[in-house]
Amino acid sequence: MCLLIFSGIYTLLVLAFAQITPQKGKGELISQNGKTYFSNIGQNFTDDKYFYSRPSAVIYNAAGSAGSNKGPSNPAYLEQVQARIDTFLVHNPEVSKSEVPADMITASGSGLDPDISVQAATCQIKELLK
Repeated sequence: MCLLIFSGIYTLLVLAFAQITPQKGKGELISQNGKTYFSNIGQNFTDDKYFYSRPSAVIYNAAGSAGSNKGPSNPAYLEQVQARIDTFLVHNPEVSKSEVPADMITASGSGLDPDISVQAATCQIKELLK
């Protein structure tokens, strides 16, 4: 019975609800220069004229949305976090290591989160105004 409810009825209810939203459950799309992007998925910006979004455990691939399974004491994870700190500091030289916001060095649970904190935006704004 649970299988029928959660894999059938619940799925159909979510699909039906999505159909009454303005985008019919397809998300918000932005088109620019002949390319189409989802507005609510982070992107890997490499140019300093853009805000860097939150790091992604899946390289911003929406088909493979996931977080990292590495714990905070995992040596490979700690290396990855240190590399993110080093990269952030190279692109934002006015910021000290203690000022680097956590959301700029840790991936979100989905790996697609584009949102950054006010602190993360403030740290990057000086570099963008150059």
